Amino acid sequence: ELQKIFADLKMSCARSYNPHPFAESLRLSTSVQQDAQEFLKLLLTYMEEKLSTCDALPLELQQLVQDNFRGSYAYCTRCKKCNKCSKVRVSFYDLDLKVQGHTRVEECLDDFFKTEDLTGDNKYQCEGCADKVEATRG
Repeated sequence: ELQKIFADLKMSCARSYNPHPFAESLRLSTSVQQDAQEFLKLLLTYMEEKLSTCDALPLELQQLVQDNFRGSYAYCTRCKKCNKCSKVRVSFYDLDLKVQGHTRVEECLDDFFKTEDLTGDNKYQCEGCADKVEATRG
């Protein structure tokens, strides 16, 4: 269906394209409005699923979406009591960056990755202390 879209866009003189058949091929409800970010996540997830489960494809094609669109980052939650660090790796297709109040992408990224204090109702369940404790995450 995606090939049909590109062929139609290249060969047609039409000023618009009806994406209904494409959305249906992805099993998306055309009665539900989605923004571009939601659509991208659905499209990449669908493509990843289809490509990675097709054993007839070479490995580099099976991993096309992961290699070109997926990123990852890691953060450490450090207990303030015993200093134990619990590392977590997170995979993503896109980052939910806060843009309000920022003028540059670098500022948005700095805000996204800033260290967070886990205190009060947001205390961390430390495996080392076997207790809810204050911690930092970053």
